[in-house]
Amino acid sequence: MKIIKVVKYIILSLLFLFIFGFSLVFTQVINDDTRIHVGKDIKFSSKTEYITSYESKDGIFYGKLIDGKFSKGEFDFLSNEIYVGSFSDSKLQHGKMIYPQIGYYEGQYKENKRNGTGKFYFINNDVYSGMWNNDCLSNGKYTFENGNYYEGTFSNNKPCEGKLYIKNDDVDIVFTIKKDTDLIYIKMHELDDDYLDGYLDGVYFTGDVHLTYADGSVYQGQMQDSKRNGIGTYSWKTGEFYEGEWEDDRMNGDGDYYYQGIDQYPKLSGAFLNGLPNGTCTYYKDVTSKFITKWDNGKCTKVSE
Repeated sequence: MKIIKVVKYIILSLLFLFIFGFSLVFTQVINDDTRIHVGKDIKFSSKTEYITSYESKDGIFYGKLIDGKFSKGEFDFLSNEIYVGSFSDSKLQHGKMIYPQIGYYEGQYKENKRNGTGKFYFINNDVYSGMWNNDCLSNGKYTFENGNYYEGTFSNNKPCEGKLYIKNDDVDIVFTIKKDTDLIYIKMHELDDDYLDGYLDGVYFTGDVHLTYADGSVYQGQMQDSKRNGIGTYSWKTGEFYEGEWEDDRMNGDGDYYYQGIDQYPKLSGAFLNGLPNGTCTYYKDVTSKFITKWDNGKCTKVSE
């Protein structure tokens, strides 16, 4: 499982969700007082019902009226949106709204805003299905074109608390997401194992992680701004192992470097700088043999018992 690929994909996938949200701010207002009759009324029942067309400052209505109010039909907005469905007191009630260059919505309305249940089909094949509140996503499922999806609550059209389901290399991975002040909390789990547990600060990951890299190396420890920062362990595929302090993806500070794997000798303990031993370090040849060594940017300059 190449978890690092997933982390990169998460950052790209969630950039749209967390940073930009959804640009669904259209609110059509049908001003009943400005309608102008442009067609001939056709009375077809004992009720006050008509099939007609009316023009307003917002567009043209084609359909059925009851007591002079829009009941069912089509409204073509001057801003190029088209609504087809039912009306209540001449206000949008339930139907389909087509947004050129964006997609279309099918569902409920209240006070001419998306309220209640509905689906939005984006032009890029993404789909949102769920609850709406005053034109904003509220609680539902957002499915990406590639089949990955987020399910949970939204605030200001951005994920608030829920789960993100990612399919990577035929393995399903679930991220638990929780909005916490300006950070996004994410916990990733595959089967019963936790791999990622921390926060997205903007598009950077901060927290405790367990990452498997493409070359087979494994890092477990702290990250800041999507880089190894703090305390952590790194196991190379070739067998070397380091545990200690990190800064900007490099060994920096005090640590132990095992040449043949964890708890195996030889071992180098001491100070590291920019990924290399630097300063005074103790070299353990085995349990009983050790040497004091001096290092300068990865080069050993002095050895003493």
